[in-house]
Amino acid sequence: MPNLLSTIDSVQISSQISNASFVSEKLGVKYKLFDWNRKYVNGVSSTKPLINNLHVTTYASGLLYQIEALNTEDNFNFTSLGVGLGVTFLNNLDFNISYAGQINNWYQNNYLNIGFDIQITEYLAQLSKKRAQNQSSN
Repeated sequence: MPNLLSTIDSVQISSQISNASFVSEKLGVKYKLFDWNRKYVNGVSSTKPLINNLHVTTYASGLLYQIEALNTEDNFNFTSLGVGLGVTFLNNLDFNISYAGQINNWYQNNYLNIGFDIQITEYLAQLSKKRAQNQSSN
């Protein structure tokens, strides 16, 4: 399922943290390994789980934009590919740990990516709900 994800991500780690990008998009796919929320939705379980699913993800990041003011260094502006493992919480917030690298220089610029992701569809749904509430209160 293609995603456009807004994320707090891209911590490059060598012997110390040297660069960080706090906001960028992710375009990718995720495959659910375990789906605990399905038991709740299908009525097998009566309590909503804290963690909806465990998934594997692969993505490209930095294709559309990077907010330079939110990078620790101006030269941290490359497109990267990544693969990782994550969980989705009950509020559709994803937490992922992945291994990623610069597309055109994979062997020299790879890093560990730790991020919280919000699916763009979830973001837009909440935004439209908020706008509707604001319009009805005015």
